[in-house]
Amino acid sequence: MQVVRVLFLSKHEKTLRELVDLTGLSPGGIQDALRRLRTEKIIKTKRKGNKLFCKLVISESEQEILGKIFSECASQEIKIRALKLSKNFESTIGWIDQTAQTYQQLKKVDNA
Repeated sequence: MQVVRVLFLSKHEKTLRELVDLTGLSPGGIQDALRRLRTEKIIKTKRKGNKLFCKLVISESEQEILGKIFSECASQEIKIRALKLSKNFESTIGWIDQTAQTYQQLKKVDNA
């Protein structure tokens, strides 16, 4: 799905190396994905010299559906990251509150 996402968002053909760099997948993993996508006629590939270029070939209605899927995925990823950040924030605030209370208690003991 990462390969399709990169090809969909880029709107231009990409080389195997670019797909590796943009997805973080291994060259072998990319080649496996490309083989499956080519079999399903979702992409076309062409070779120029020693470079393999890939291009997404889907209909407008399929593009619309993919756009909605990727938009929803991005929205969910943002929500998940925000939740993680808020939990970290709450944890940090809790730690600061505890530290302040401990400091106040120690200060009372020192003054007594």
